[in-house]
Amino acid sequence: MLNNLEQWKTIVLSLPDDDFFGIMRNYLGKIKTPFNKHILVDRLIAFLTREETIDRITALISSEDAYILTLIYFLDEPDIKTLYEFLKDNTSFLEVQHRLLNLEERLLTIKEPGTERIRLSPIFKEPLVKQVLNTNLIFPSKKVGTEKIPFPWFNEAVITAVFSFINQTPDIFKLDGSIKKRPRESLLQIFPSILEEVEKGVTKFSVITESLIHLNLLTNERGRLLIKYRNLKEFSSLDSNARCPLLWSTAVCGGEDMATLIRVSGIISTFLNSIPVGTGFSKSNLLFLLKAASREQGLFEMIKERVIPALTHREVFLKYDNDLYLLNPMVKEMISDEPKKEPALIIQSSFSITAKPWTTLQSGLLLALSSTIKSFDLFAHYEINKKSCVGIRKLKLTYTDLLLYFKNEGGTGIPQNIETSLKHWAEEYSTVHLYKGIALIVSESRQVLIDHIGALEPYIKLHPAPGVYLFDENEQAEWIKILQDEGIPILSDVKMYSSETEETGIFEAVQGETANQPKLNFINNNGSSVKADNSFIEDLKYTLEKKNFTVKEKKELQARINKKLILFPEQLQKGIYRKEIVEVRGLDYTGKIRLIHRAMESQTDILEIKSYSLPKGKRRILVKPARIQNDSNKHLLIAHTLPEEKEVEIPVGKISYVRLLKSSLYNPVTRN
Repeated sequence: MLNNLEQWKTIVLSLPDDDFFGIMRNYLGKIKTPFNKHILVDRLIAFLTREETIDRITALISSEDAYILTLIYFLDEPDIKTLYEFLKDNTSFLEVQHRLLNLEERLLTIKEPGTERIRLSPIFKEPLVKQVLNTNLIFPSKKVGTEKIPFPWFNEAVITAVFSFINQTPDIFKLDGSIKKRPRESLLQIFPSILEEVEKGVTKFSVITESLIHLNLLTNERGRLLIKYRNLKEFSSLDSNARCPLLWSTAVCGGEDMATLIRVSGIISTFLNSIPVGTGFSKSNLLFLLKAASREQGLFEMIKERVIPALTHREVFLKYDNDLYLLNPMVKEMISDEPKKEPALIIQSSFSITAKPWTTLQSGLLLALSSTIKSFDLFAHYEINKKSCVGIRKLKLTYTDLLLYFKNEGGTGIPQNIETSLKHWAEEYSTVHLYKGIALIVSESRQVLIDHIGALEPYIKLHPAPGVYLFDENEQAEWIKILQDEGIPILSDVKMYSSETEETGIFEAVQGETANQPKLNFINNNGSSVKADNSFIEDLKYTLEKKNFTVKEKKELQARINKKLILFPEQLQKGIYRKEIVEVRGLDYTGKIRLIHRAMESQTDILEIKSYSLPKGKRRILVKPARIQNDSNKHLLIAHTLPEEKEVEIPVGKISYVRLLKSSLYNPVTRN
């Protein structure tokens, strides 16, 4: 990472000589020989880090400069295409290119070799952050009070309680989708507000169940809700910063597949993590933030109209009368993986368990599957008994695991009578065993042969009755081959009697998606301190006018003052620049050909071209030249437009203006 002066020095030292000495002459004056590049760079740093120099450089930062610099900082070192996405409504790509080159020449931004990422120069980053950068420049916001705002109703504590309800009462819906009478009464008794509508015809309960079905944690089998235990166990093991955005992404995505859900959840995670608490935004500014979090234009276009309404229905956002949206401050707690200061559960000797509002699926899954939800309001109240505890076996866990869980999550420990009961229930259930594998059932005539195959014996896990053998399904290929080698015909197809099939590893990509999302950097200086103090510029112009320079020399130095490259009168010297032809206009056909060839030879330079052969309204474009094609003694420029990268053919004879531009000061230059 480019984070200190030594790395900056390395980059400057690696510049081509023309660019390196151009910078040195501009800021330090004429370079005397012999010279040492390292000493020159140290002198440059000493000059740039003087308080007076920093004051003048920051004073020359215009509001347009501050906007772009803030955007670079906010987007966490974007490339030019990403940056242009947020500027294209008001600025052409050509103008963005010119502005970025100017910021590089003023040493305010830099690129690390081998990357396209634009970064703030480490020399000026600190003063820029303190004095100039302000995200209010790019999307204004307003401070809003956040006292006594509760958790969103759509949270993991209520989802945990709903899983407990479904685990005990799966038969909930009629075939027409309505809730049966008895489950409806139970729901209203336990969750007084769960059948309230969040939008017309959509209740909180239906929102929760549909979300869980979309995530493949539940399935609706003709009105009977079945928990997909393996998927649920995998989902609950995810970090909070991955789980919660995935739950919210179901509100944004319609029938999209799991891969799309995961990608959207990564966007939502970045989006919500970037929003400061207690700050209200307009809908348009929230969409700006969402776009910044997306970096996938197609995905952003797909979800942009749904995100704000859907998350507002789930109380992730709170809307104020003046059309400001505030991020529910409890969301930050929900997506934080910081350990909670207090335990999630209160376990009482009466076999009742109270779950606090910050209970998550990670901390509450075993509670949901080992207990019965009795009531849910601010706190959730559960009851544990012998029947409810059976649910933990669906997760392939034992009573020892449950006992350890209660001890860890209960904080104050587990009452002795509950610990005793759990051990007693474990002993009762140990008299009945379930085994998973492949059962081989053979006729009486084949039993003797099977019993005498010595090579088969290590693969037989259980022989509970004559003619019945239990094998490990993971070793199926080995023991089937042994049987076939002994002349016993056997089909490899296994008869399945399981009513539930579950995918495994469906959430494996979630953690990586969250980790790979862009970082967004907020900064609010309560109003940018951009001064645009140009008083010393007028002094520089006056001093230049008094110099005994030629008209051409004065014109070049005047241009450098206008580009904000001259800060002090001492920089007004003859010979601090090397003039070369970088633009050709009019009838100079040969000059245009030479300039195009120079751009192609460099492999990094680009061309600004004006031609009446181009469509009206697009006659001034930026291109990356590819080749010049001879066609009937006429030259045809084959190039790719920027940023679209579309191939275009331009007759050189119809080019009225061509200008050579560096794509970046820090791109390596290759000459043939």
